[in-house]
Amino acid sequence: MCSSKWDGYFNKVVENKTPIYFVIGEDDEYYGSSPFKEVYQELVNFYKKTRFK
Repeated sequence: MCSSKWDGYFNKVVENKTPIYFVIGEDDEYYGSSPFKEVYQELVNFYKKTRFK
């Protein structure tokens, strides 16, 4: 993902085990790195719930 905000749903990504590569620069985006970090943590939580590793 190389965008300022994730605009999709996480469940399909996790169900399909779609690999996601995040490129995060602390001060590169208009919104900063927070949206990327939040999406990453949400995806990690979804994977933990579904027990995919």
